[in-house]
Amino acid sequence: MESERQKKIIKQVKDSNIRVGTVRDWNASAKELDLPSSSTIINEFGSWKDFKGACGVSLEYGYTYNDLLGIAQLHKEHLTSRRKWDDFASKNSLPRSQIFIDKFSSWNNLKHELNLPILTKRSDLYTKEDIVRILKQHGANLESRQQWDVYAHDNNLPAYKTLRKHFTWEEILKLANRNKISHLTRDDLIEISIKHYKVFSSASIAAWNKYARDNKVPSSYSFIRNFGSWKKAKVEITKLKNALKKTPTN
Repeated sequence: MESERQKKIIKQVKDSNIRVGTVRDWNASAKELDLPSSSTIINEFGSWKDFKGACGVSLEYGYTYNDLLGIAQLHKEHLTSRRKWDDFASKNSLPRSQIFIDKFSSWNNLKHELNLPILTKRSDLYTKEDIVRILKQHGANLESRQQWDVYAHDNNLPAYKTLRKHFTWEEILKLANRNKISHLTRDDLIEISIKHYKVFSSASIAAWNKYARDNKVPSSYSFIRNFGSWKKAKVEITKLKNALKKTPTN
């Protein structure tokens, strides 16, 4: 239910005949028309989106082609990608990327209209030679397709899908020098970590991965997959090592 203050603001809006668009557009005209600032309105209504709804503005598909083109032109520095735009749009009560796509047929068509650069897909930036070099350099960290995607994301490397554009899974394993990847159990990992405990006990994920590459032992991602997290792996393995110390020997 609208408060008296909210009703007064809505009446001011209707009397002034101002178009309720973006926060930036509002602030550019509100002072001249002696209307409340956008911050006052947001405090009163809860959000800019709720204010627009209370004013009867269509929040989704009430935009014309020219409306959207004008909005895009005004905020074009945020149009680098759909994800970045949607993040910006949600904070500023602007139309989502899908609304632009519905009007312009595609995101790239919108960018073309504004003479903005069309970004190449990141997967297209890697040549076959790049993939060979990456696999030879990081192959020790390849333990499974899913695990590689985690490692690739953390190290700014191409995902498994990109590798497969150039090579079969068998070829990938060969280039990574991982033709025989054994599926390590928790017991295997416990045995390995205790053997290398001096490093394992204090190593960060990055430090252990470097040590793993140099010493041909499983990367942190094997421990994370089996124990739930790097911290949990270290805690559990430390407890087991301490328990072994206390076990009497014959």
